[in-house]
Amino acid sequence: MAKKMSLGDKIRALRKKGLSYSQIAKAVKCHISTVVYHLNPKVKAAHIKHSKEWHKSEEGKKYKRERFKARYKDDTKFREEHLARLRKAGKKRREQAKANKEARIGESIKPKKTRRHIPVVKKEEKKEMKS
Repeated sequence: MAKKMSLGDKIRALRKKGLSYSQIAKAVKCHISTVVYHLNPKVKAAHIKHSKEWHKSEEGKKYKRERFKARYKDDTKFREEHLARLRKAGKKRREQAKANKEARIGESIKPKKTRRHIPVVKKEEKKEMKS
C-alpha cells in the first residue's frame, strides 16, 4: 500500500514539475500563502518563531485557556480523552514515586559509614578536669 503524501510533499512535488505558486494552490485546493509557507523556509521559520512568541504571551495564554474551556464544556469526546490523559499521567507519577521510594528504602538498609563523634574539650575544661 502506498504511503499517503502530506500536503507539503505534494506542494514540493508540484513545484519540482515547474508549476507556479498560484497553479499549485489551485491544484491542491489551498490558499497561496500555504504554498509559500511550505516552499519558502524563511517564511516557515518566521511563522514558527512568531507562533511560539505569541503562545508564550499573556494574550496567547488567555486565548488558549478560553478555547480549552469552551471545547471542554461542549465536546464530550474531548473531555473523556483529556480525563484519560490526566489519569494516565497520574498513574505514571505514582509509579515513579513508588520506584523512588523503594530506591530510598534500599539505600537506607545499607550500612552507613559515619564518623565517630569525639567531643571537643577546651583547654580550660581540661585544667578543671585535672584538678
